[in-house]
Amino acid sequence: AIKFILYLLYSYYKNSKWSKLAYFSSVLLFLGFCYFHIIILLLLINANLLDILPWWGGDQTKLIKNLKLGLFYFLPGYLIITYFIKENEIKELKVDPSLVFKGKFFFIIYCEFLFIANQI
Repeated sequence: AIKFILYLLYSYYKNSKWSKLAYFSSVLLFLGFCYFHIIILLLLINANLLDILPWWGGDQTKLIKNLKLGLFYFLPGYLIITYFIKENEIKELKVDPSLVFKGKFFFIIYCEFLFIANQI
């Protein structure tokens, strides 16, 4: 399932102006979705996010906060995904075009659902 989602994102990015960074962008977007879901689950159980992300509060600049977010959350996830799923595996993945169309359709619907649910 992860390979298919990465394939959908990769196929989107490889046809854009970011084609040289398609794999990198796909993995980061996938990680962003994963962390978004983790935060939603933590909010549903009424967890205090500042206990989990203690460095996010305080008088730090936005640059420092984003650097810490990248180093402590995105870098480990990126290294794990790229270790187990190589770019060549995504490039060489053979997927039925109708399945790709359905996957993109449901992915867009899912993103819209998340956006609407987040507004409630």
